[in-house]
Amino acid sequence: MLVAGTCLAGSRWSDWQDRDDPSFSGDHEILKLAGICQDPTGAEGRIVGATATTTTQEVSFDLSGLVCLNSLQTGNCFDYEVRFCCPDTVTDHSVGKCNAGAPWHGKWSRWMDRDDETFSGDHEHLRHFYNDHQKDFQGTGLCLNPSAAQARIVGSRDVTQVQVSG
Repeated sequence: MLVAGTCLAGSRWSDWQDRDDPSFSGDHEILKLAGICQDPTGAEGRIVGATATTTTQEVSFDLSGLVCLNSLQTGNCFDYEVRFCCPDTVTDHSVGKCNAGAPWHGKWSRWMDRDDETFSGDHEHLRHFYNDHQKDFQGTGLCLNPSAAQARIVGSRDVTQVQVSG
């Protein structure tokens, strides 16, 4: 069986990964090369196109991934794929305290989204909003020295986000 560990509550399976083909020395489907997560609690492997997590070939398989060496087979290795079970992390996207509603304290601005994610990321930084508004926050509800900030995914009401750790 190409199964190692378990997928615990509060964890989730990655997509199936096939980063290598069984050429040259064999097929190497290794966690370190896949860049999924650092400490998986489970791993599964299978032949690409199959649903069973079994093989008739001699392979090395554990939580770090799968290695099949052509030199240990009659012919070449099959083409394998692996997936890893990774713990979820919950990230709170809040910092500071606004005390909205108190007469001597601040108030929350409206939610703002200045750009879309690109190959380099999504950049929602106060200085970008300041520059985008010709160094004048009039009408935005923003200020140069905020006491608190929150972030959320566009369309969400939640300022926390669950993602597979990596």
